[in-house]
Amino acid sequence: MRAVLLSTGPQARVLVLSLHHAFCDGWSLEVLLRELFEAYGAPGAPALPAGPAAQHLDYARWEHSAPAGRA
Repeated sequence: MRAVLLSTGPQARVLVLSLHHAFCDGWSLEVLLRELFEAYGAPGAPALPAGPAAQHLDYARWEHSAPAGRA
C-alpha cells in the first residue's frame, strides 16, 4: 500500500492510495473508505452501504458455541 497526500491549494488536499490486489478485497476496501470518510468528514463523500450486521468475531463465537456437528 502506498499513500500520498497532494496539496492542490492553500486548503485543499487529495489523498492518493495505491493498493495491490493482494492487500485488500472489496469488503476490506469498503471498510477502509468508510473509515476515511468518517474520520475526515469528507463533504460530498459518496454514501457507502452499511456494514454487515454480523462481524467475523460474532460468527466465530456462534460457531464455537454450537453443538458438535451443527456449525
